[in-house]
Amino acid sequence: MGGDREDRRTRGRPRNGRPPRPCPQHRRPEGPPRHSARRDGAPLRPGHARLPSPAVRGPPRRRPRLVTAEGRAAGGGKDSLVAKFVRDVRRAQKLTANDLAARIGITPRTLRYWLARDTPWTATEVGRMANALDLNGDNRANLFMLTGHMPPPPPVGELRRTPEMAVYQDLIEGMRHPSVVHTTCWDVVLTNQAFRDVFGSVRRHTMAHPTRNTQRFIFFHPDAPLLLGASDPVAYREQWLMPALAVFSATMEQQPGEPKLLDILAEIRRRPAIHRAYQTVPAWIAANGDIVIKPIPRRFFDPRIGRPVNALIVTQLHLGFMTPALQHSTFTFQEIDAEPEQPPHTQLALFPHPRRRHPAAIAPSR
Repeated sequence: MGGDREDRRTRGRPRNGRPPRPCPQHRRPEGPPRHSARRDGAPLRPGHARLPSPAVRGPPRRRPRLVTAEGRAAGGGKDSLVAKFVRDVRRAQKLTANDLAARIGITPRTLRYWLARDTPWTATEVGRMANALDLNGDNRANLFMLTGHMPPPPPVGELRRTPEMAVYQDLIEGMRHPSVVHTTCWDVVLTNQAFRDVFGSVRRHTMAHPTRNTQRFIFFHPDAPLLLGASDPVAYREQWLMPALAVFSATMEQQPGEPKLLDILAEIRRRPAIHRAYQTVPAWIAANGDIVIKPIPRRFFDPRIGRPVNALIVTQLHLGFMTPALQHSTFTFQEIDAEPEQPPHTQLALFPHPRRRHPAAIAPSR
């Protein structure tokens, strides 16, 4: 109690001869006020300042527009390379914005949104824009690359007539091993004479002949197990079918909107056996690893010699200047080593009878 009374008595008194400092919130500013009157003309109290009028404040600040990394990579925005490219091509063809929107099948407002937005374009939108502008091979590829997409391969017939393919044809014709050049969707572009000698005897098929599409041949052709695996169903599944499905699954992840890949996927789903195998691809990859890049011999029936051989496939990527990415696959065949015949094994007793001696242990009599 006594201590409380002393605290109450000494509260507010100066300590060590110094007065207590006032609180900063209640401290009055020194000097005259900045403004002497309010807007209505009434005098201001000391320490109060008049706020500027709305006209003096200026326009309200706009929030900064966020541009994602994907948008910058795809060249979004009204001043981007994509918008300038589309505008230059449209003006060269003497088309108005309304005419271009009508060709695409959208409204002019949607077209302005496509050209001014910061988000990347989808592959479907790029394809519709390229078709509306009637772009040729080079300009079509430029539009896809400006929007951050891989350009789709041109038709096979048009691709074969390019100067690069003429040089490539001379290159593979000089090889004695079967070679094939195909697109990323496995459409065959070029083959050499050795490849045609090996796969030329395959029965014709509407969509799965090996001279048209190599993956479709592995998946859907009824004669595929006869050549691939040499009529051995286990070798066909483990050495040819499952690796091909693994490659197809990886390609689908890289190009999810490719129409040709979607057609192959729809055909896989229509076949129950192939579809069940396709669903087990993740577990198969986890158990076997990336068998595609490993030089593992695969059982193959060579019709030229009429017997099974081991096939090794060497795949190279061709990055052309005027053509899209192509793949060059070469088959090399090796003879299957015959297993040496082992002599019949005579099992000896682990614990022979003490009175009986093994014939090999009996010394020859003189």
